[in-house]
Amino acid sequence: MVPPAHSSRAFITFSDDVTFEEWFPQGRPPKVPVREVCPVTHRPAQYHNPVTDIPYATAQAFKIICEAYKKHITAHGLPPIASALGPGYRPPEPLLRDSGLKNYKRIY
Repeated sequence: MVPPAHSSRAFITFSDDVTFEEWFPQGRPPKVPVREVCPVTHRPAQYHNPVTDIPYATAQAFKIICEAYKKHITAHGLPPIASALGPGYRPPEPLLRDSGLKNYKRIY
C-alpha cells in the first residue's frame, strides 16, 4: 500500500511594511537593452545611416532610406540646421593626404 501524499504550507506574516521590505527588498528591474528595428525590413537593425541616423538591417534597406531622403530633400529642402549655415555655405573640400605630390587633389 502507498502512503498518502502530504503537502504543507508555511505562512509568514509581517506586522508592518518596514519589516517586510527588510526581508524582501525591492530591487530595480533589470534594464533590457533596446533593440532598434529597421523601418524597411522590420528586422533587428545592425547599422545606422550616417546622415539620417535611421537604423537599417540590409544594404537594400539602406538604399531605400537614402532614396527616400533624397526625395524628401528635393521636395522640402534641407533641414533647418543645414539652412542656418546660410545659402552659400559649402563644406570644406576634403583633401588627400600628402603623398609627395605638390598639388592636392579633390577626392570627389
